This record gives sequence, structure tokens and C-alpha cells, in this order.
Amino acid sequence: MRIGLLIDTLNSGGAQRQLVLLAKELKARGHDVAVCVYMPGRFYARELQSAGIELIEMQPANRWQKFTMVYAWLRKWKPQILQAFLEMPSALAELTSLLPHSWKIVGSERNVEPFPITQQQKRLTHRLIRYLHRRADWITTNSHANMAQLLHSVPNLEAKVSVIWNMVDLEQFSRPTVTLAWAENSIIRFLCVASMYQHKNGPRLIEALHLLRQRDIHNFHVRWVGRFQPEDANNAKTYAEVIALVQRYQLQNHFTFAGEKENVVHEYHTADALVLVSLCEGMPNVVCEGMACQLPVVLSDVSDHSRIVEEGRTGFLCSPYDTGSIADALQSIIRLPAEQRRAMGKAARRAAEAQFNRKSFIDGYERIYRHLLNTATSPGR
Repeated sequence: MRIGLLIDTLNSGGAQRQLVLLAKELKARGHDVAVCVYMPGRFYARELQSAGIELIEMQPANRWQKFTMVYAWLRKWKPQILQAFLEMPSALAELTSLLPHSWKIVGSERNVEPFPITQQQKRLTHRLIRYLHRRADWITTNSHANMAQLLHSVPNLEAKVSVIWNMVDLEQFSRPTVTLAWAENSIIRFLCVASMYQHKNGPRLIEALHLLRQRDIHNFHVRWVGRFQPEDANNAKTYAEVIALVQRYQLQNHFTFAGEKENVVHEYHTADALVLVSLCEGMPNVVCEGMACQLPVVLSDVSDHSRIVEEGRTGFLCSPYDTGSIADALQSIIRLPAEQRRAMGKAARRAAEAQFNRKSFIDGYERIYRHLLNTATSPGR
């Protein structure tokens, strides 16, 4: 098959990581693959090029030029399948269906609505973009929660939506034979891997750490690793609030913001548990990776987290709106004897192997593509 993959940028991000994995796996199975991006960002460019995957990087001056340049590339390259990742690239791909084309269009969504119901303008834009999914031949999502939300917005898409959970490289993300963490020490090291965005819920996490201290629990440390962009108002505001709370509660010995790190595998290896208490999620790469590295997890009970985590066996769930609930889940990990924590991490690894493996991931996409190419008319039309 000849498959084109479309995304906005190759900056570091969960969707970008999954697109790169998909491109490499499709290439390994003998398909002709190209990746097209229309915004700056080359974090994953070298990895794609090292795998022999053609990379088309565009620099459109405006939205109209973005569309015309992508459409011109498609007319020239002639893919059989156009797979878009994220909402705006999907909308762009779906708009190409209004002009003469020979490719089948697969759009995607990867997050549950990240904004509150009061932001009506954003909700309207979001729904208009979703309406364009009617023009796609198929839609993929990476969570059952997202699919349910999508079908609520556009009910007649049932016949052409599939859930494909993320893939994790189980060889790259694994526990070393000689462990770097899990020592018999008194400090439990939690790792949070996330950008400093509002929906990642940093302030409530800090409030929960303060509550642990009030409970006379002191043997913990949270290391937050992730991108901080001071020019981004959302990023800057959340970061400032987190740091202010750390200073107010004098939690400097219990919390560190480490910024973005290239060697995230090392971060997993030097942690005892993963924590992510987001207000909303799709299917976080960090959860897949952390579990693959044998970390028990503390997760907010949102999206598909309750499907991923077996309470008390691979981790603990909490309400992201209740600091007491977050503190309780953290405390459950802290109070575990080291041997039980290790057993929980090993159970998390087995769950990752069953849920986020290479074969399930690539088979899911290939099955859709073959179905579309073997069907005279697009499914769901």
C-alpha cells in the first residue's frame, strides 16, 4: 500500500510519537510511506529519515496556502490512503474530499474535550471540525472515551469509527536488569511526565502533596518532567501557579520541576511510581511507557484509565478534582512495602505487553486500510 501520513508538526508530543511509530511499522511491513507536515518542528525528523521514510516539510504563509500545498502534494504523490493525526490535520485531510481525489481519507481524534463547557466558542469550533468527519472514509481514536464523545457529537459515524490504543516500544521501554530505583530507601520517587498545561492539573497535585505533609507523611518526592513554554499563556500561568504553591507550602524538598528531557527512559528507570492526575486525557504515551518500565501508576479516573489500570494490582485511580482523593492514591503507593511495589510494577509491565504491543497496534491500522481499499464505496457513507 501507498500511505501518506499528515500531521501539523514533528515537535515532541504524544500524537507525533504515535505517528512516527506507525510510519516505521508500516515501512517495516513493506508499505510505501511518506510523512507530510506543514508547521515548524523537527524533533522526530531524524528518526523518520533514519528509517528511510520520505518527509515533506511545508512552509505555507496562510491557511489557504496550507490547503493548496497539501492538496498539490497529494495529487503528485498519489497515496492510496491518507491518514491524518489530530483534529486540525484531519479537518485539512477531510477538506480534500471536496475536490477530485483518489485516496481514501482516515481522520483521527486523540483527546477528550480539553475545555470546560462554558467556553462555548471553542465548543462550537470543535463541533464544526468534528462535522467534517462525515467527509472521511474512516475515523480512528485512541480511547473509548473519545469515541463515545465523538459519537455523541456526530451520531451517524458509528459505522466508521475504530479505537486503536497506543503502541509502546516494549524493548526500549523496559526495566534494566540492574534496577536504578526500587532501592530499600525511605523516599518514594514519583515521576510525572507532562507539559505544564492547565489540564495536566499541576496545582491540585501540589495541594495533594501539601495534604500528605499535613498527614505527617514526608517520605516522598515528585519529579515533574515536561515542556515549559513561557511564551504560551496557558503554560506560563500554570507553571507560575505551581511554583507559587510549592513556595507557599515549602515543598521544595518534595517537588522538582526538571523541564523537558531527551532521555525520558532514564527518568522512568530512576522512579518508583508514575503519577498523572490530568483533568482530561486521550491515551497518554507516558502511562504506556511507565507501565512498560514496571512502574505502578497513580492516575486520574478519566478517559480509558479505568480500562488500563487494575485498581490495587497495577496502580490506583483518583478523582482529579479532589485533592484528598489524589493524596489517598499517592499515600497508597507510599505505604506499600517495597516488595509489593515491585510486584505491582511487574503486573503493570504484563498489562502493557498485553495492551500496548506492536502487533495489535499495526494490525488495527492495516485492517482499516485493507478494508477501505477492498470496498467499492466508503464505509459509513
